[in-house]
Amino acid sequence: MRISVQPQLFSTATIVRVLFTALIYAIAIIPTKLLLMLMPGAEVRFAACIPVVAGMMWGPAGAIGSALGNFAADFYTGSSLYICFLGAAANFFLAYLPYKLWYSLSKNTKPLLFVHDTRSFFKFLIIIFVTTLLFSSLLTAIILPSARVNIAESFFIFFSNNFDFPLLFGLPLLLWLHSTNTVFFVPKPCHKNQRPYYISLLVAIALCAAFIAFITNSTELPAHFSVIYLTVMLILLAYASRMPAYPEIQPLSDTDTFCSLSARATSCFLLLSIFSVLFVGFAVFIANPYLIKISKSLELWRTIFSTLLISINIIFIAMLFILWQTEKQVVLPLSKLSCMAHEFAGSGKLIHSEIPVNFTGKTDEIGMLYNSFYQMTSDINHYIADLSTAIAEKETITAQLDIAAKIQQGMLADTRSINRNLKGYEISAGMFPAREVGGDLYDCFYIDDEHLAILIADVSGKGIPAALFMTVTKALLKNNASLNPGKILEKTNNYLCENNEMMMFVTVWLGIVHLPSGSIIYANAGHNYPLVQSGISPSTRLKERSGPPLGAKYGISYKEYNLILPQESRLLLYTDGITEAENSHHEFYGAERLFHRFERAHIPDDILFSVLEFSEGTPQTDDITVLWLERK
Repeated sequence: MRISVQPQLFSTATIVRVLFTALIYAIAIIPTKLLLMLMPGAEVRFAACIPVVAGMMWGPAGAIGSALGNFAADFYTGSSLYICFLGAAANFFLAYLPYKLWYSLSKNTKPLLFVHDTRSFFKFLIIIFVTTLLFSSLLTAIILPSARVNIAESFFIFFSNNFDFPLLFGLPLLLWLHSTNTVFFVPKPCHKNQRPYYISLLVAIALCAAFIAFITNSTELPAHFSVIYLTVMLILLAYASRMPAYPEIQPLSDTDTFCSLSARATSCFLLLSIFSVLFVGFAVFIANPYLIKISKSLELWRTIFSTLLISINIIFIAMLFILWQTEKQVVLPLSKLSCMAHEFAGSGKLIHSEIPVNFTGKTDEIGMLYNSFYQMTSDINHYIADLSTAIAEKETITAQLDIAAKIQQGMLADTRSINRNLKGYEISAGMFPAREVGGDLYDCFYIDDEHLAILIADVSGKGIPAALFMTVTKALLKNNASLNPGKILEKTNNYLCENNEMMMFVTVWLGIVHLPSGSIIYANAGHNYPLVQSGISPSTRLKERSGPPLGAKYGISYKEYNLILPQESRLLLYTDGITEAENSHHEFYGAERLFHRFERAHIPDDILFSVLEFSEGTPQTDDITVLWLERK
């Protein structure tokens, strides 16, 4: 279903809707005017539902189309131009007046016929009743000059046709169209005072009531009576039809595009009434065979028609009662549950409502549903409370981890300050921790004016424990600093073994650089072999035998080795987070790819970005760290 404001009256689309309504109405009513006559001027009018449906859907277009269709049908069946024109005018109001009344009688209404509760159904019922009452009096006044029919009986047939059939067929049709993608037009909101239009409508109803009383109690009517009555009524209805719509017309929500349970129940009962009426009509026809002999006098069809109308209205009354009970016992509780669930889902606020008193004693499915719902909300409330606490704790931990990460970054060597006083050399480093805080370490510091210590380390494990162990390791290495890297590693290892209940360990490569000569004395505690490249020569690995990691075993001695770093050469220290970096295909970066990249790299960032590009955004399980020493 789609909604649109009423377009210009003479637009192409509007003209098409006018002609379509006129054609459908004429096709539907002509056969009944020829075959289902009850008396002169009155027939079984199944097509009476079309003006109401067309008017509620398309407003003026539907009303004009209904008027043209009635004019064409009357003209085709041989009626006078007097009856054709007046019948068309009456049919116009039959279609247009419900459209205006629906959008004017109450504030905050839905922008189309939306039978979502018993109240809206009664509103529609009252609108159709008032409109039919006025319409039937107009038709009765039109045929008054003929004086060949029973006026009271004609009014009864007119009223029954135009009241029962719109309910019987029109309402289910409107409900079905509502659930489809059919275009419904709403009037433009207006702020005019509605009181004069209401007064004119009330005056028209009063005149109609007086007319009904007059034709019921009088058999002789003045010749000019119908002309005066028709003139006054058409003027009043024309003025009342200008009734403005309320400006507070609500747009439809997503849930309104579906038929409610009340609407579906209404449709079901109306369809049931169709079959019931057909059955009653058939039974009356069979039970009154003697009437067949006088069928030419139309007495048979009037009897059947009257019986059917009475049965229809009885069914309507039963339907309204069942609909009211269905709404009270089923629809309203479910609607309340739906609104509460929607509010809870939209706002995320806790639900503290209690079960309504009128549902606490229920033992049927609705009561069980209510109890289950409130048990569910209670559980959700506890879950949300626990979740809120967990989120608060997580936010606290996250904040603490951010602080720890900043502290760890502050503990890493500042290579820029080292480079300011470092002549003939350049040192740089970089690290990407796998978590907020990592277990990798790099450092460089002066032992004296001619000796620079460089180191890289990788602690077992990740996160805060690894970061704490790394901090202790760094402090021990610097406190035991000397010109003998083997002794430094030995002392640090012994201390870590004495206080290592968690059995953690750390791999370390430590070198002491003699700056004037480029000589490096180094020792390796289970760390990756560094890479060295001189000039344009291929890179090589320092594969001298290493000792075990620090913290693994007490009393270990670490062998020292010598390396000469000539000019235009460079040394690369790295952790296994580089060679073991994975991509989305579970492939490792590997040592071979590192060799080739190192030979082409100009700065350590080239290697780090190469690893990140290879990983394709895949989360890594180990820290990625490099330390780069270049002799110029």
